[in-house]
Amino acid sequence: MSAPSERPEARAWSDRLAGLVWCTGIADQLPEIGAWLGQPAGTFPPSRPERFAPYAAPERGVALRLHYPFWDRATTCDPDQWLIADVTFDPLRAPLPFDLEAEGETVESATVKLDPDRDDFPATRTSTFYLDDDRAVTIVFLEGGRGIETLRVTRLYGAVRCPPRSGSAVPGR
Repeated sequence: MSAPSERPEARAWSDRLAGLVWCTGIADQLPEIGAWLGQPAGTFPPSRPERFAPYAAPERGVALRLHYPFWDRATTCDPDQWLIADVTFDPLRAPLPFDLEAEGETVESATVKLDPDRDDFPATRTSTFYLDDDRAVTIVFLEGGRGIETLRVTRLYGAVRCPPRSGSAVPGR
């Protein structure tokens, strides 16, 4: 089996999921995402409103939570209202988005990729980088500061309308 970063389709999925965090208008993509996560047809997204609906695909190295903004006052779901609240990547099983590498990445190299205007490098094992589009990327580095243990993507300040998807429905094709 090839390393996660060597599988173009898996990298495309990582980039895609990281890009869809807190995006509205993704109902047409949810069944495909659910199938990729290994969810039985018709179960992703849930048919009933939930504040957060967690899903994990350990074999793919991805966990995410769906969020229904009207969970407390809706009895049925409009599939287009579901949002991906956050996505967590296990770099041992999934390639990382943003061209980050699991093994050699350091706070300094991640800063160059995610926030090149930043001139300070946090000295903690956990660092959060704030992207221009309001996504927050939290990285837990391995002990010693070289390599990534886990990476989580969310978005600050609420939902945004994401651009329509172009090209093939399946990344890498």
